[in-house]
Amino acid sequence: MRPNFQKNTARQIVFWCSLWMLIPLAFGGWDTFFQNLPRFLLVELGVLSVVLLNLLVFLPRLYFQKKYVAYAFFGLFAVMVLSRALFFFAFKVLPESDGFASFQGGNPNFARGFNFTFPLLISLIGSALYEISLFGSRKEQEAATLRAEKMEAEMKFLKSQTNPHFLFNALNNIYAV
Repeated sequence: MRPNFQKNTARQIVFWCSLWMLIPLAFGGWDTFFQNLPRFLLVELGVLSVVLLNLLVFLPRLYFQKKYVAYAFFGLFAVMVLSRALFFFAFKVLPESDGFASFQGGNPNFARGFNFTFPLLISLIGSALYEISLFGSRKEQEAATLRAEKMEAEMKFLKSQTNPHFLFNALNNIYAV
C-alpha cells in the first residue's frame, strides 16, 4: 500500500472515532458518558469497522471500478449488519443503563438501534466523500501533468521540425552564393 494512503486512512479513522466519541460527551456530559462507555466503545468499534471496510474494500474494488450499485448495496448492507450486531451485543449482553439515549414513546428498540445505525451510516458516507474528493484531486493533478508533458513534447517536435528547415535554407543560401 502507498504510505500516503495509509496516512489518509489513519487520519480518517482518528477523525471519525473522535467525532463519535466527542458528540455524546458534548451533549450528555461526563456522567452519561462514563455510564454508557461500553456502548460508546461499541459504536467506536463499528465506526472503525465501517471506515476500514469502506476505504480498503468497498471504494477500491467497487466504487473506483464504476460498480456504483454494488458499492451502495454492500455499504448499506455492512452498516445494517454491523448496527444490528452492535445493537444485539449492547442490549442483550451488556447490562442496561438509565442514561443511554432513547426516545420517549414510540419504539425504544428502534431508537436504540438508530443510535448505532446513524454513526455508522454517517461515517460510511463521510469517509467515502473524503476519499472520492482525494481521488478526484489526484486525477486532476495527473491530468494537468499529462497536459504539461504533452505540451512540452509538442514544442520539442515543432523545434525539431524547424531545425532541418533552417539547415536547408542555410545550405541553399551557401549554394546560391
